[in-house]
Amino acid sequence: METGITLASKEKSEMVKAFSTSPIAFTKSISDSVITIRQVLDTDNPIQLSEWMREAPNQMRAVLIKFIEGTLMFFSFPKDAMPNQQIVMIVNDILEKYYYFRLEDVCLCFKKGRMDSTYRKFYGRLDGSVFLDWFAKYDKEREEAVQSHPSNNLKVEDYNGVPYELYKEELLAKIE
Repeated sequence: METGITLASKEKSEMVKAFSTSPIAFTKSISDSVITIRQVLDTDNPIQLSEWMREAPNQMRAVLIKFIEGTLMFFSFPKDAMPNQQIVMIVNDILEKYYYFRLEDVCLCFKKGRMDSTYRKFYGRLDGSVFLDWFAKYDKEREEAVQSHPSNNLKVEDYNGVPYELYKEELLAKIE
């Protein structure tokens, strides 16, 4: 008999294997399906970038490099518009600062950078500061979504089904 923990570990292992085998196809399937931060928060994939880096570091870096190169191409910048060293620095900065993001967050952030006019204020240049500004803006939007997510607004009840605030008031009244 398998437990939920074993199943979750098995699912995670399968995801890591799929990502390790074909990181671009794996990421594309995520990118095509995620269009809102709420979808990211509701996803069944709880794997953060820091975990992906432990499990498949080369593939994770390759995916981020492909996102940056694809974005340059999307905005009609030549392939050599950004030196490889700069791309590597951007990738390292993203992985260091946004280690808690999921792969879905990265996909959506780049998608918003390409499609959302509030993200596109780069005035003819596309460099590390622009990409990192996108991530900072996305992170702020993400934090607002996390704070308003239903999982953060759960009503805590005690064993008798009394709402926590009422239970707390009753206890405080007893000690006064």
